[in-house]
Amino acid sequence: MLPAPDYQEILQLQRDLADLRTKWRRLIRDYYMRKFNPLQPRKPAGPGGGQWMSDGNGSAVPSKT
Repeated sequence: MLPAPDYQEILQLQRDLADLRTKWRRLIRDYYMRKFNPLQPRKPAGPGGGQWMSDGNGSAVPSKT
C-alpha cells in the first residue's frame, strides 16, 4: 500500500490528466469547427466544382447562376 502523500499525488495526477484530455478534445473540436463551415457556398458541380467560394476578403459570396 502506498503512503498517504503518494496516494494523494497519484489522485491529483489522474485529475490533471482527465482535465488535459478534456481540454485537448475541445481544442480538436474547435479546430475542426473553424476549418469546416457547411453553410459556406460552393461552386456548382462539374469541372472545378465543389470548391469554396469567397469574395477575396474572407466572406462568402453566393453564386450567380
